[in-house]
Amino acid sequence: AVIRGLLIPTAHVGGHFTYSAKAAIGVLHGREMVLAGLGMGVCGAVAGTCFHKSVSFLKSAIWRKNESSKAVVIGKKVLLAMLIGYISTLFPQTMFWGEPSMQCMVDGQCTPFSATPHGIPAAMMQAAIVNPNQPFASGSAALQVGLAKFSAIALASAAKFPGGVIFPLLSNGASLGHALVSALGPILPTA
Repeated sequence: AVIRGLLIPTAHVGGHFTYSAKAAIGVLHGREMVLAGLGMGVCGAVAGTCFHKSVSFLKSAIWRKNESSKAVVIGKKVLLAMLIGYISTLFPQTMFWGEPSMQCMVDGQCTPFSATPHGIPAAMMQAAIVNPNQPFASGSAALQVGLAKFSAIALASAAKFPGGVIFPLLSNGASLGHALVSALGPILPTA
């Protein structure tokens, strides 16, 4: 995608993800692009450090060195799974099914979750604080989704549940990025 963007400047950059006009803030050139890249790199480093510290703290709070009772371990895991389930009831966006879910975050939910191959049943959205089938109404909505997703991923990692964190964290970064762009919108250049 980067090579295509360099060779054909008018081509869409982003591989198979699409960016709608509503989700875009404008076109960045030269120095603006470098500064935006550096800024996002710093934000990514801060978010990554926060994630690592959060998981370490949660692991030390949840697990004791000599946890011998299997029933206690199972009980803790069940409680953590229930907590993650509760978070996903309030923020269905925390459930992640790969690239279609990523598309929803990349474009600020301009692609509704119900339009993805996995979709989200209406019954699972009754208690949603931020509707996953509508574009983010504000930076606050994107921030709420980002923080909920961050919490769910950190809890799952601390609980030692199997599964990766890379794509969920990228999706989380997209929602947090939307919140940041919304907050910085007045000072960002537009096309």
